[in-house]
Amino acid sequence: VGFKEYQKDDLKEITLDLKDTVYISSAGLRVLLILYKSIPDKEDFHLENIPDDVMDILDITGFAEIFGLKKSVTQG
Repeated sequence: VGFKEYQKDDLKEITLDLKDTVYISSAGLRVLLILYKSIPDKEDFHLENIPDDVMDILDITGFAEIFGLKKSVTQG
């Protein structure tokens, strides 16, 4: 079943594992935003295992703030 066949209220939670993502383009950011807007409770939108380079893109573009992401700081 394709994504367009679902009704907006059918999606309750979205979790994306980005561990193998090395780059995210503006088209990819748009897909994330569409997915984020498609669920009623924004707290149920999760991005996991975000590589540093991808997190930098999310941070610079303001998407980290939109999605409520915090950049992890490694202490050393």
